[in-house]
Amino acid sequence: MEEELSLILRFLDLEDPKKQAEFLTAHRGEVTDKFLTSAAVSLDYPETGKDLETRCSDLIHYLNTRVKYEKKRVL
Repeated sequence: MEEELSLILRFLDLEDPKKQAEFLTAHRGEVTDKFLTSAAVSLDYPETGKDLETRCSDLIHYLNTRVKYEKKRVL
């Protein structure tokens, strides 16, 4: 429980979508249902309610898409 909370807090401290995607990729094996729900809520990302692996992949894809389009918007 304490490790899960620590993981959630470390993710929430990251403000850059690229770093968030990297974090999720690096900690994919540690991700829990509660973690994914917290991450999705913090990002205003609507979850689909699928299995953990799919939800994690979808969230990483969402973050990578944000990185791609935020770069274009800045230019």
